[in-house]
Amino acid sequence: MRFIKSGNKNNRKKIIAVGILSIVVALLTIKTLIKKEIPLTFWGNKNKLQTMDSDKVQGYRAVRKLRAGEAIKESDIEAVLCSREEKPASLGEILESKTRISLAPGLLLTQLNLSNKEKLADDIRIHNFPYIRLTNRMKKGDYIDVRISFSNGGDFVVLSKKKIEDLTFMDTEGTKANSLWLNITEEELLRLSSAVVDAYLNEGCQIYAIQYIDNSQKPAVINYSVSPFVHQLMRDNPNITKRAENVIEWKLWEEYKRKEEQQKKWLNPEGSLGKNENLTFEAYPEDNTKKVF
Repeated sequence: MRFIKSGNKNNRKKIIAVGILSIVVALLTIKTLIKKEIPLTFWGNKNKLQTMDSDKVQGYRAVRKLRAGEAIKESDIEAVLCSREEKPASLGEILESKTRISLAPGLLLTQLNLSNKEKLADDIRIHNFPYIRLTNRMKKGDYIDVRISFSNGGDFVVLSKKKIEDLTFMDTEGTKANSLWLNITEEELLRLSSAVVDAYLNEGCQIYAIQYIDNSQKPAVINYSVSPFVHQLMRDNPNITKRAENVIEWKLWEEYKRKEEQQKKWLNPEGSLGKNENLTFEAYPEDNTKKVF
């Protein structure tokens, strides 16, 4: 009997030992698997996040409710990261646009909910202005102010932030005038016509365009007004505006030709300028036509 009892005790000890050993082996196995799995999961998720980040771009969302047809100001929006697939509008596009529909706060601004096609005034027309002085940096789609400068130093804004609809430059090969196409209202046309007559009557006066650096910039304040004298002169002689345009256009062409001739004169046989490289030119040729009305 003692032998049997002793055997049972030994069996129980063996069973307990085997059980403990199995638990230890199982724990070690689980620990090993966890060590292998966590890095794989971590780096897999990290790579996934990096891929997601590369698809993110900057967009803008409304910070307040915007009504349909409302012009958008920079204070109405905030920058956010969004998916490239959502095709968010750029800041410049947003500031040039109006809302196509009502937008709730937090809604992303895209081309679908914006409209930059403003209702045109009934009196707006497209005109060509070959007598406006340009720079060769200007191109179609740029925004410009049209200004008038007087010989006494006065300088005034005639037209503010006009978009260049089309543009070509004069050359000696056949194009004898600049071509600047702008959309313009009757009131703007009257103001510009007055400025042309002013430039025609005042020696050393210029009408020129100055370019905006960025299309999102605010328009300049118009501070040129039609003088009563010029307005009465235009009423008394309707042809004076066209005459003034022709004279100023002719002056620009003569100035252009004179510059070309002087540059050719100073070119050496190798095709480079001589010592007097910084040439200066008289603004306008002598005009004897102003006495005729």
